[in-house]
Parts: sequence; C-alpha cells; structure tokens
Amino acid sequence: MKKSVLYIFIAFGFTLMAHCAFAQKAKYQSMFIYNFSKYIRWPDDYLQEAFIITTYGEDKLNSALQQMAKMKQQLNGKPIQIKRCNAVNEIEMSHIIYVSPSKISDFQSILSKFTSQPVLIITEAPGLAEKGAAINFVEQGGKIKFELNERETDRRKLKVASQLKTLAILI
Repeated sequence: MKKSVLYIFIAFGFTLMAHCAFAQKAKYQSMFIYNFSKYIRWPDDYLQEAFIITTYGEDKLNSALQQMAKMKQQLNGKPIQIKRCNAVNEIEMSHIIYVSPSKISDFQSILSKFTSQPVLIITEAPGLAEKGAAINFVEQGGKIKFELNERETDRRKLKVASQLKTLAILI
C-alpha cells in the first residue's frame, strides 16, 4: 500500500512539473529537490544541526526553496536551511548544492571543492550527469525529467532509494 501511494505521489509530481509554465518551474523544482532528499540517505557521520541546501546563482529557485522551507520546516528530522551563493569560495558544506544554468562554467570547480564529500550536486544542463552531477534536470519531449548518476551517488556514499531510481533516467 505505501509503495503504491509513493509511486502515485511521485508520478503526480512529475506530471505537474512537466506541464508547468516557465514561471512555475522553480516552484516545482523546489518540490522535487525536497522529495529527492526524502529518498536519499546521507552517511551517519555527516550529521549536521540543519539540513542545508545551497543554490549557486539562481534567485528564482532560491526564493521557491525558501518558501518550501517555511512550509515544510524540517527535512530528515533537521530544520531546513537555504543558502544562496554567487562565488565558488562562498559555498560551504551542504547536503545539496544546486548549480544554476547561469553558473555552469564553475561546475568543475564545485566538483573539485567537494570531490569526495557526501554532497548531492544538482544541475540543469545537457550532459552534466555524465560529467559528475548526481542529479540533472532535463527536458524530453516537452516534459521535465531527471537523470541520476548512480556512479556519482555511490562514490559520494549517498544511498538512493529504489523508488527514486525507477523514476530517473539512469546514467
């Protein structure tokens, strides 16, 4: 019963995102990021006082994540903290780092900075899942989908639930 409800919830969410207008895109992406984190487990030794999500360069997504954090208040039993950075050297330890399309030129620097740490790096540009992003939003047939780089999540010691894997384009 729980699995079928989960599949319906996730499928409904992806359907909504696929049909959303451009102005609503950040809102739906923030919901997906929230749901991604519910189905990914970080190593026990990576405990922090808050669940930290950092956006690198994207104002609209940061605002949507701030609203989501106010609504949901906690993620994985921790208060949600949303940060925004505009330079690689400003980015501190986070559970999730979203690299906006406008900052893709710094992608390799971010990967290098957090090379072996359990950080879920999310992008939104063609080909970045193959280059080291753990999750990459893509558009296929007019619908928003996501790629999941299993090799990268394994290397970073992030445990991805099979329910999330079944919805992803596996890289």
